Amino acid sequence: MKADLHRGAGTGRQFLLLFCVLLAACSATTTKEPGLTGLDRQQFLESIHVWSFTGRVALSDGKDGGSGSLEWRQDESALNIEFRGALGRGAWMLESTGDHAKLQTGKGDTFQSHDATYLVSRHVGWQVPMDALPYWVRGLAVPGSQAQIVSGEDGLPQSLSQLDWQISYDRWEADYEPVMPVRITASRGQYSLKLIVRSWDIAATF
Repeated sequence: MKADLHRGAGTGRQFLLLFCVLLAACSATTTKEPGLTGLDRQQFLESIHVWSFTGRVALSDGKDGGSGSLEWRQDESALNIEFRGALGRGAWMLESTGDHAKLQTGKGDTFQSHDATYLVSRHVGWQVPMDALPYWVRGLAVPGSQAQIVSGEDGLPQSLSQLDWQISYDRWEADYEPVMPVRITASRGQYSLKLIVRSWDIAATF
């Protein structure tokens, strides 16, 4: 009888030990190492010349506003943006190579200029610096321009002030390497732009 109890206790201890080993193994496989932050993240993103994202954007000037879906593709200085407004209204496409830009509207009109910001402001109504957005949407400051960045304890930017604009990073997604922002608000005075990113194509994803 004592031998049976001893064997039972030994079996219980073996089961408990096996359970602890399995629990530790599961924790090891599901725990994710912190992504790149700070200067390491900046240098990595600056080395990636081809990237894209899709999402939704909403704009307001304090009185009027609008929203729609956005597809953004960047290849170094070459930019391609496709916008579709609610119910298909207000669609437009922008192609820019840095020194030349072309905007096509959903009505079939085509406008060209050396300044993408002018085209989008004049014919779409977006009062945003198009040459700065490729940096801001990735959580980076525009090089060569004074900026103030406030980072959290995780080393990721919480806010960025540059070119009279205030950019806040409300949510980051850790399923990308490096970690990427997926909720961004940019504002200047009464004008605001809110971006919700559905998917990033930067580098390897998990």
